[in-house]
Amino acid sequence: MLDDTLANSKSMDKMENWEFRHPNPIDGTLLYPLVQESETLDLNSPYAYLMLAQYFSETCLLAVADKQLLGAVTGMLVPRDRGSLFIWQVVVSPAWRGRGIATQLLQHLVTEWSEAGVSYVHATVTPDNTASATLFHGLAKRLGTDCRVTEGFPAAWFPGKTHRPEQFYRIGPLLSQSGVTERFISAVNIPVH
Repeated sequence: MLDDTLANSKSMDKMENWEFRHPNPIDGTLLYPLVQESETLDLNSPYAYLMLAQYFSETCLLAVADKQLLGAVTGMLVPRDRGSLFIWQVVVSPAWRGRGIATQLLQHLVTEWSEAGVSYVHATVTPDNTASATLFHGLAKRLGTDCRVTEGFPAAWFPGKTHRPEQFYRIGPLLSQSGVTERFISAVNIPVH
C-alpha cells in the first residue's frame, strides 16, 4: 500500500505540467467518473456528459497531463442571451486539488469567451459550497468586475428533499480582456490546444 502511494506521488510529480484543451466526443466518457469522484457535485447521466463533449465542446475545457484527466469545466452559452456564458460544473480530481487547476481552467475558458464577445458569466452554487463561491468571487476580483449573488432555484423545485437551494451568480460585465489575457497567460504559462 505504501509502495502504491509512493508510486502515485512520483507519477503525480512527473505530471505537474498539465495542458488545457477542449473535449472530444470520447472525453464525455471520462467526465462522468470525474464528477462522480468529486462527491459534491450533482452527478448527471453519462449521456449528459457525452452531449456536453459532443455539442458544447467549445464551452468546455479539460486539464490533462500524460493522457490523464485532472479536471474540467463545463458550460454553455445562454440560449436567450448569447452574451452570457453559463458555467455548469467545475471539477478537479481529489488527487489534484489545491494546485490551482480549477481557477486556471475557469480563467482560460472565460478569457476565450470574453474575447469572443461574452460579457457575463453565470453559475448556480449551493449556499454551503464555499469552494465554488470562493472560485467565482475570486474570478470576479481577478477580472476587476462584480459578482452578484441572488436567490436562485429553491430547494422545493428539486425532486425529493435532499437537494439544497441554488443561488444565482452573475459575474460581469467582462471588460476588454486583452491586457488581462496577456498577464494571466504569462503568469501561469499553460498552453491551450
